[in-house]
Amino acid sequence: MVFACSVSAQGPVATQASRSKGATVHQDRVGADYRPLTDLKSKTVFTRTVKLGKHEHYDVVVTDPYGIIRMTGSYRDWSLEVPDGLFTYFFANGKPESKGNFSYGAKLGTWQCWESDGTPRLDRVYHGKDWEQIQISLGLSEKAPTVGRPNVAEVTPELTPEGVQQSFP
Repeated sequence: MVFACSVSAQGPVATQASRSKGATVHQDRVGADYRPLTDLKSKTVFTRTVKLGKHEHYDVVVTDPYGIIRMTGSYRDWSLEVPDGLFTYFFANGKPESKGNFSYGAKLGTWQCWESDGTPRLDRVYHGKDWEQIQISLGLSEKAPTVGRPNVAEVTPELTPEGVQQSFP
């Protein structure tokens, strides 16, 4: 199956791709935060290449203007909003900056970190999302609206010398 993507200043520059594993789905230009450019005045422009990976994930590689890989990772969705799987970020010299896993959009487990010279930094441990947050991020559930609470002072019993006296509005 072949599908097409439209070309725009912020969108994909490759227009057609096969749905077979490993085929390039699209390629676009992103800013330093690895998100699509919101303006063309950005000083540093990276190239993001998206390929169809395992289990219907989208594998992403971001390279800088010199062709150095700056980020690799995979996403669960075509819009690249839910990172899921192993991600590695690199310094401009090509050495790894950090490496770890995302699960349904949240960092999970131990993330390794390094200085630009390769010296290890302290690892960070993340706990990911709970079940409800995962359901919400997948669009399978909605976050319940928050309803106003009564003023705590209005429903808290007041202590008087005679004992407890209820004061409700």
